[in-house]
Amino acid sequence: GAPAAVTVTGIEALAMAALSISQRANHRPMDLSELSEASGAAVADIEASILAIQRTHQAASASPPMSSPVSSFLPTFCKMLGMPPSTEALAVQMGDNATRNGVCARRNPHSVAAAIIYLSFNLEDQKKTQTEVCKVTGLTEVT
Repeated sequence: GAPAAVTVTGIEALAMAALSISQRANHRPMDLSELSEASGAAVADIEASILAIQRTHQAASASPPMSSPVSSFLPTFCKMLGMPPSTEALAVQMGDNATRNGVCARRNPHSVAAAIIYLSFNLEDQKKTQTEVCKVTGLTEVT
């Protein structure tokens, strides 16, 4: 799943937190009191924003990358939907092609998988509703 939203007290605190993290990563740490003075954000708010960004980054790092091969989890979804083996093979081939051609880059792999599954069922003249596919993939129908 997606990481939780970052909650901060103000855009200034968030901007200063991002600057502080960037400067630390480049071995040029900045004093938070200087950042506070320059932005008008309280030191405590900048510190809270730094922690929120770090937590979000850790959660995002623990998630599978958005470019994960869609075909790696397509078989599980296909089996959950009772997809025949020939249709599953078509879906996995489409997933491999989508990954190889960069279609999946910067997209939710579950959304791509859902589209591939729905298309595979239709290409093979088998009917599954978007609702059925979305229940298995954990998506909403508008995704």
